[in-house]
Amino acid sequence: MARFPWACSWEYVKVSSASRNEIDLASSATIGYSDIIEAIVKAMDNAKNLGAKSGDTLYLTHYTNNAKSKDATSKGDGQTQTYATVAAITVDGDVITSMIVDAVQPTVKFNAKGEVTSDAAYVQTKNELKEAYGMAKASSIGREWYLQAESFCAYATGKTIDSVMSTAVNEKGVATDVDLVSSVTLALSNFTDLIAKLAK
Repeated sequence: MARFPWACSWEYVKVSSASRNEIDLASSATIGYSDIIEAIVKAMDNAKNLGAKSGDTLYLTHYTNNAKSKDATSKGDGQTQTYATVAAITVDGDVITSMIVDAVQPTVKFNAKGEVTSDAAYVQTKNELKEAYGMAKASSIGREWYLQAESFCAYATGKTIDSVMSTAVNEKGVATDVDLVSSVTLALSNFTDLIAKLAK
C-alpha cells in the first residue's frame, strides 16, 4: 500500500476510551484500519507549515494513468502500473494558500498464466524517495522530481488559480516563466492538471 506523508503526532490519534472507539467502529467498519492509522501518524510526523490558515478550504485532488501497463507474452512478463499523482491544496477564495504534490508508481508484474512474479513490497512515493528516484541525472538543471514539485508549489502559493493555470509554457509544456525556468523543467501539466480539478 502506498501512503502519502503529508500532514502532524501520535498523541493526536490516541482516543480517550479504547472501548468506546471499538464500539463506535464495530457497527460501521469491519476492515482492518492499522494501515490507515499508520498513514495518518506518518502524515502528522511529516507536517510542514506551508501557509494554510484557519478558514481556508482544503482540496485533495489526484489523477492516474496506466500508460506503462502491458500484456504478458511468451517472450516476457506483463505489468500493470498505476501512476498516481496527488495533491493537497488549500485556497482562500480563488487564491492558493498552500500546495503539496506527491506521486507514486506501484508496478505489479505477471506472467502469461496470470501469476504475479514481482514482490509485494511497499512502494515509496517520489517525495519519500527523494534523490533515490534518480531523475536528477536526466534533468537539464540537475534537480530531482520532489525539488521541482516543491518549487512549483511555492510558485503557485499566493497566486490565483487562474493566474497559475495561465502560466506561459513552450511547445513541450515546460514553463517559460522567469520564476520557474531555473527550477522546474517538468511539463507543468504534471501539476496544473491537479489544480484544474478544483474548478470541477
